[in-house]
Amino acid sequence: MADRLFLHEHWKAKLSILSILLLLLAFSSRPAATTLEQLPVAKIASVESPPEISPGEKFTVVVTVNYSESYSTDIAILDSATGYVLDSKGLIIPAGRNVFSFSLTGPERPAVWTLLASV
Repeated sequence: MADRLFLHEHWKAKLSILSILLLLLAFSSRPAATTLEQLPVAKIASVESPPEISPGEKFTVVVTVNYSESYSTDIAILDSATGYVLDSKGLIIPAGRNVFSFSLTGPERPAVWTLLASV
């Protein structure tokens, strides 16, 4: 009698595991109910700046950015050595090619100053 009870419980456990596996298989083979949204793409097309400036000189950096669709974003000019944001613009940008101008002032002392445009 104990052997029959053990055998019965053993088959119940196997059937439970098999049922769970079948349910997982059924749900995993169905298409997802939600689709992932494709995020807009922003790509810096060009950056124009003077190749050399004098200490304390005012100058302009022009950044051209291509956007796949309209969305809100930040465009920034950073000091690449420190990560310090020198200037930025937070805007709702229309799709297509967009041009941004940043007015900056060079450092007080002569140095190599590498800037980074970021979107």
